[in-house]
Amino acid sequence: MVASGVGGVATWVDVFVALTTIGLAIAAFRQIRVSVETAKATKEQSAATFRAVHESIITRIDAQAPRLVVLLSRPCWPPIMPSEMADGEPGQIPGSPTWVTPRDDQQRMGFVAIGLLRNDGHTTTEVSLDGAAEFITTDELRPHEQGLLECTPVEHRPIRLRSDEFSRWALEPGQNALFRFGGFRPMSDWISAFEHRPQSSPTSGIYGDVISIDPYDNGTTDNVTIEIQAFPVEPVPEQSGAWRLAGTTPGTTPEIASAVAPVHRRYWESRSANLKLPTPGREPSSDATSP
Repeated sequence: MVASGVGGVATWVDVFVALTTIGLAIAAFRQIRVSVETAKATKEQSAATFRAVHESIITRIDAQAPRLVVLLSRPCWPPIMPSEMADGEPGQIPGSPTWVTPRDDQQRMGFVAIGLLRNDGHTTTEVSLDGAAEFITTDELRPHEQGLLECTPVEHRPIRLRSDEFSRWALEPGQNALFRFGGFRPMSDWISAFEHRPQSSPTSGIYGDVISIDPYDNGTTDNVTIEIQAFPVEPVPEQSGAWRLAGTTPGTTPEIASAVAPVHRRYWESRSANLKLPTPGREPSSDATSP
């Protein structure tokens, strides 16, 4: 009987120790949970503070930044072709030529469009043209009544980039600048574009970029992609592998257009140190300072 009593006491001691251990574990768990919730609240508060400060900085940078407006005319028609001379100037495609594949796949055809840049901000910006583009003089533009741009025969003159003199411009507040944009593609690309309609192939356009850099170390860099979209050739009826200029059939017109993408703006914490600010609406990340 005595042994049984000792065993009973031992059992109760074990139970007590177990309950105490569980109690301590629960208390520790609650403390950890409180710590986690506190850390979460602190993180959320820190994130909210970051967003507020970040938005304030972005607002101030936007207020001082230039406001670049980019307009691009409909591409000139007819298309142009490279000169057969090594340093000759391109010219309009004459008459109604016929191209035959695969013989003429590498013959090149291109387009030119006229663009206008306007700085609606309060800060001078350095604008550069990336791609086959160059700034031109004001007497080469014929404004449209609705404020659009139109091509005239003079706009068929070639793109001849020889130095930064024609691809960079210091655009002051309220100032306009005109530029000519264009390029060439091999005939095989234009044929592929026709064959892949209505989804135009990646080779069916001519692309370039307008880049605007303000003078501030903690400023902005704006990038605007411009594009000439065209389906300039069509099959010749009843002639296998033969192609001609689009719009040859009476009552039809060639499908050509220009497109200007929305401004993509990068914000700089320090341009000289290559430190970018996160894109608005995003938290800071490891790529916030990538070039």
